[in-house]
Amino acid sequence: MSPDLKGLKVLHLIDSGGLYGAEKMLLSLVKEQISKGLKPMILSAGEPDTDEKPLEREARRLQLPITIWRMKPGLNLREARKICCWAATQGFLLLHSHGYKFNILMGILRGVMRDVRFVVTKHGYVHAPFPSRTLAYQWLDKFATISADHRVLVGSRMIVSRGSFSPPTTVIHNGLDVDSVLRDSETQLQADDIKVLSNHHPVMMGVGRLATEKGFDKIIKAMPLIREKQNRAALVLIGEGYQKDALVKLAQELGVSDCVYFMGYRSDVAAWLRSADMLLMPSLTEGLPISLLESMILQTPIIATQVGDIPEVLGGGHGGRLLKDTTAFELFSQVEKVCEGGADIMEMIRWSFERVKRDFSVSVMEQKYRSVYLKALS
Repeated sequence: MSPDLKGLKVLHLIDSGGLYGAEKMLLSLVKEQISKGLKPMILSAGEPDTDEKPLEREARRLQLPITIWRMKPGLNLREARKICCWAATQGFLLLHSHGYKFNILMGILRGVMRDVRFVVTKHGYVHAPFPSRTLAYQWLDKFATISADHRVLVGSRMIVSRGSFSPPTTVIHNGLDVDSVLRDSETQLQADDIKVLSNHHPVMMGVGRLATEKGFDKIIKAMPLIREKQNRAALVLIGEGYQKDALVKLAQELGVSDCVYFMGYRSDVAAWLRSADMLLMPSLTEGLPISLLESMILQTPIIATQVGDIPEVLGGGHGGRLLKDTTAFELFSQVEKVCEGGADIMEMIRWSFERVKRDFSVSVMEQKYRSVYLKALS
């Protein structure tokens, strides 16, 4: 095998629920790997009768190689074994898993994959309550991936005590396909979207799964206070998730449902971020959010919590406003500082733009993954 790994067949395994950070990272990585001479393939799993997933649609739009595989949910070792056999017949030398499902299934079946190497990327854990199915998945994931040839974490703060039985571990920050993001940001928004932007100022954005760990309820709770000073302010939330009904109800109870917009899944996130006045990220837990990098390159001001690798990426506050806590008053105060503008906000925007171009490009990310592949294959 040559050091540049040209011609290496890599099978990326994922069971995706949307088009968020992990999915965008994977699409960018596959595109860059192809440009470097590797032969990657995405295997997108889902339950039987599942319609085309956002990831599958986007891969098709980008003309990236993808195989759609439908299977019964749960610990489906029989179907996972079929995938292993199929991968072997197709000549894949490395399986690269993204997420609980295949981390667990392929970790358990590692013993039958004698001629194939197994790499996992852990895109981040949520704080799961006890007892819960998610917590059970996290424990299974932890023990199943002991058998991996290499483990990749997307943030340095995800590192915990490795223990004697942990696989070799590397931190690789998510990378951004800067040209693609800038190009996508030119997408024409829909007429209703333009109406929202015209009727409100400032327009604050939240991007991600509508789940507890994203902290979107904190922004909604701050909206009455924000509206006292900024009476035309609006919050636009892009994403789907189990917490939607609770968030809609909260907005209604607080009397701000007329200025909180639930947009669902959108393929034009970059265009929204470019048009919005700021990105709010009051997350309880994160790895390295792609939407953070997108906002930085699109020169959209950022207000975020100090979790995961966010403080490091934002240079301790050089590239965005870092929240001390997620109280309504703290969110209101930081929103006010962004609205005031001034030289410090312009410097943050400039600093963020240069930071992404220098340190978080997809090219840098791909080079680091290639190095991991070499270690796994050796």
